Amino acid sequence: MNTEQERQDFEAWYMREFEVYPRRNESGGFKSQYVNAMFKAWKAGRATLQAQDREIEFQLGIEGEIQAQTFGPREQAWAEIQRYAAQYAEDGPVEIWEITRRRIEGDGG
Repeated sequence: MNTEQERQDFEAWYMREFEVYPRRNESGGFKSQYVNAMFKAWKAGRATLQAQDREIEFQLGIEGEIQAQTFGPREQAWAEIQRYAAQYAEDGPVEIWEITRRRIEGDGG
């Protein structure tokens, strides 16, 4: 369930990132399906960001083709991939992947 405070926090973030204020419908939700999808991703990402503070890679794709990628501290990389998502949204539905890497010990040969 989305609280009014979550919507207001998202609107403030959205305004900072995109310099546009997201419009709402009569029931208080966001008018654009894209903005609604971003709101869900923002909530999920915010929870993840609060849980982890490490370097991470995100990739953005359209129809399986990688269009952009970011790497760095989680919060910074997430904000950057969201800016790319807004830019590429005009080209079609965007998908964002979190790339996870782990080191595998071995003898090197």
